[in-house]
Order: sequence, then C-alpha cells, then structure tokens
Amino acid sequence: DITTLVQGRYYGTSHTRPVFKKVRFQTNRKGKGRRPQLEYLLLNHKLQPRYHHAIVIVKRTNRPTTRWHLFFKNHKYLPNNHTVAQWTPIDWKGDILVLKQGHDKEFVNMQGNDVVLAAFAVRRYAVVVVVSALDLELTQMLEDWSAW
Repeated sequence: DITTLVQGRYYGTSHTRPVFKKVRFQTNRKGKGRRPQLEYLLLNHKLQPRYHHAIVIVKRTNRPTTRWHLFFKNHKYLPNNHTVAQWTPIDWKGDILVLKQGHDKEFVNMQGNDVVLAAFAVRRYAVVVVVSALDLELTQMLEDWSAW
C-alpha cells in the first residue's frame, strides 16, 4: 500500500477558527481505492470510536458543481466546536474535517479559494443535521448559492 497526503479543512474543538490540515490516505497498489486515515485527526476514540461521513453538493449558477466530503463526530459529551458556534446558534460537539472531491471521484488538495465553499458546506450541513435530527449519512443538496 502507498501513503499520500491531501490537504483538507479542519474545524476542530481545540481551535477557534478552521485550519488547513494534511490528511494521510492509504492507497492500494493499483492507485485506486484511497481511504483517509482519520484516526489521528478526529479524536476522543474512547467516547465515540466511529465517525460519520456526509457528502454536500454545492451547486452555483454558471459555476461548476463541487462536492465536499464531511467527516465528523457529533456527540453530546464531546467538547463544543467553537468555530461552528461562531456562525450559527447550533450546539455542535466534536470535530469536522472537510475534503474536496475532484472530477474523477478522488480527493484533491484544497486551495485557498476553496475556503468559502467549504465553510458554506459546513454551515449548511450543521444546521440541517441538528435542526432536522436526520441520519448523519445523507447527501444534502444545496441549490441556492446566492441566498448565502
């Protein structure tokens, strides 16, 4: 197996704002089937040993559609996420990692101009999950970029 690094956006409980983080991926010998190794980023394994995954699709008028993969923990006994609390009245507890999906369905490095779209995806998804109390493994379609 081959290990590679991909840059993502981390909304951690130990930070007051999001930061870029390199995420380690394990790739099989054929170069396909990349899997993120999130164990060292999404902490508190004893309290919540698993993490959730959701795909947020952001559609913008006359712009390419982007797909964002959110990996996160949200549990009532985890620490508050102060970054999410700055944006919304949502009481989110746990870390969030955002990775960008490229055109070939593989993860790609986030660039500086991706920060706004990644933040939009996190804000909208956090509101949908907490307010609706939905299953956390859904795909949320975001149609109206201009309303944000």
